[in-house]
Amino acid sequence: MIPHPTSILVVDDHSAMRSTLRDILQDEGYEVQSASSGEEAVDVFEGGNFDAVLMDVRMQGINGVEAFRRMKSLSNSVKVILMSAFSVDEIKEESLEEGAVAFLPKPLDMENLIDLIGETVSLN
Repeated sequence: MIPHPTSILVVDDHSAMRSTLRDILQDEGYEVQSASSGEEAVDVFEGGNFDAVLMDVRMQGINGVEAFRRMKSLSNSVKVILMSAFSVDEIKEESLEEGAVAFLPKPLDMENLIDLIGETVSLN
């Protein structure tokens, strides 16, 4: 059986951020899909097979934490890395307690992010 390529779902409501993350992760050899909202992310997640999800917290509609909860209800083993430009300690603690892999501050340290994604997908 041929293993599937490692697949990452990138979720951010800013198109430039989605595009940058997609390009960097594809350069690292990952298969990348993206979504621009929490609702879209849940729909894409439900129809795909993702090794990890990299998701912004603050978005229109359902936020990243709620999208994470919905994804977790679809697959208890989902590995989500949340990110935010805002200091939200309460949300950070809550999401980590619920099983998020990490909560990263923006602007992202790309080297750290790539290492974290590598560690996260190796857990599958």
